[in-house]
Amino acid sequence: MFDEEARLNHDDKMRFIAAVMKVDEADAALKAGDIAGALALYRAAIGVCPPCQTRGDFRVLLGGHLFDQGEAAAAEGEFRAALADGCGYPHEALRRLAFACAAQGAFDAAVAAMHRAAKEGEDLAFASQAIVAFGLALGRIDEARSVAEDGPELADCQPEFRRRLALAAAELALLAGDRARLRASLDAAAAFRAEDGAHPGSDETLRQAVLDRVAGWLEPRPVIEAALAANPQDWATIAWDVLCGRAVPADLMTRLEQQPWGIRAESLALYRRLAGLLAERAGNDVAARHHYDAARIEPFTQWCLDYHLAGLGLERLRPERPGLERPGLERPGSEPSERDPLEAERVRLP
Repeated sequence: MFDEEARLNHDDKMRFIAAVMKVDEADAALKAGDIAGALALYRAAIGVCPPCQTRGDFRVLLGGHLFDQGEAAAAEGEFRAALADGCGYPHEALRRLAFACAAQGAFDAAVAAMHRAAKEGEDLAFASQAIVAFGLALGRIDEARSVAEDGPELADCQPEFRRRLALAAAELALLAGDRARLRASLDAAAAFRAEDGAHPGSDETLRQAVLDRVAGWLEPRPVIEAALAANPQDWATIAWDVLCGRAVPADLMTRLEQQPWGIRAESLALYRRLAGLLAERAGNDVAARHHYDAARIEPFTQWCLDYHLAGLGLERLRPERPGLERPGLERPGSEPSERDPLEAERVRLP
């Protein structure tokens, strides 16, 4: 940032410094819970900042906060502007653009943007697990299953993202009724967790706890149990307690109210879909349909894996619903599309 400042003339340096100060104010407003004030200050910073990569970075920052508030279209605009003007981390702008497109139902554009993010340096395992979700949205389940497979090309990827990809592979194995692959994928996810050493995300902990239960573990694995016990006030721990009958949904909602709207919608989609899965496994189709429907109540969460897994759950319970079939999904890093990735035709599902 400051190397860039050194190359500016005096007037632009003053504008640059003013922009940085406004971003600091925006960060403070956000921390204080003044979301509207923070967004206004980020926009003011972008308005005063001279053309440079840092201004693009400010746009990515603003877009991320807009997305967290559920404003996917506005976020998309900021990410595209950052890419057009230049930014310090184009792979991040492209990754975020992919999710913003998917949240609006533009899954072809989402796939294309995530492929481009991988070319710009995004972790391949991260990009792959995102494309699994987009593939399910497009009805390309077999191809999504192929993308989710771990392979030598992922050897240098971060364990965190390989763990997420392994959990996605477990979900697809469950869809296919492949119990052996389900357990192998869950074992791989647990192994990557041990290799990583970092605290996994709450969503991963909850997902593995439920999938382990479905796969035959009567109690959570010790590493999962330890993660849940270490964070008793975490939303995922409370969600697990609700699913196990040790807490009530109101307890979970109270905790989730502390999250930004978009993150809360994502968390609820995961919880509701997992609740539907457990109900379906218990033979309670009425409750399963209720939870699957609830997991899809916010179209914004179309960028999430669980939105589409819930839809497939409804298809299982209502076989008369036709599936979707479209060709052409591949892992990031494979042969590129002939068309400009960011100009891909948008596909909006009914």
